Amino acid sequence: MYMRNVSDSADASQNVAANESKKRRVQIEILILESDIRKLNNEKNTTDNDVRKMIHDEERIRVELDKKKTYLAKVAQEIRSKEDELRTLRKKLNLL
Repeated sequence: MYMRNVSDSADASQNVAANESKKRRVQIEILILESDIRKLNNEKNTTDNDVRKMIHDEERIRVELDKKKTYLAKVAQEIRSKEDELRTLRKKLNLL
């Protein structure tokens, strides 16, 4: 009977040790997952900030592009006007 109690006691202590070992492994997994989540959240925030900045840059570029297109149309019209004036003056010169 004493042997059985010793055996039961040994089994119980092994069970406690096994449970503690399992508990430590789970705690380690929890810590690793929490760390991974923090890292991913940081990456998400960084990427979100980059996207917002790119959207802002895109809007700024669109405004600048519109200004350049407007200026280009104005310059093209001025060139046509100057060319017409040049043709008129050449005709005048030929008539003299």
